[in-house]
Amino acid sequence: MPAPPVWAPAAPPRKSVGVALVLTFFFGPFGMLYSTVSGALVMLAVLFVVGFLVFGLFWFLLWPLAWAGSMVWGALAAAQSGPQPAATSWR
Repeated sequence: MPAPPVWAPAAPPRKSVGVALVLTFFFGPFGMLYSTVSGALVMLAVLFVVGFLVFGLFWFLLWPLAWAGSMVWGALAAAQSGPQPAATSWR
């Protein structure tokens, strides 16, 4: 009699880089919540702390850079999410 099949939990699906880019394009650091919650919290904390320290000038001067940084960070986090391909040996 053959052994019963082994049940393995399903791996979480990979997150879409395209969706991550669209969300961060429209929502900035808040869109990063799709791909990386910790990254979104770090980016939001930095934005608000630095914005407070420079009396709001940060919002006008560096917000576009923070927005673009959120897009890059969110896309990289989405690309690295989910199951990784198994390593193969070439012996």
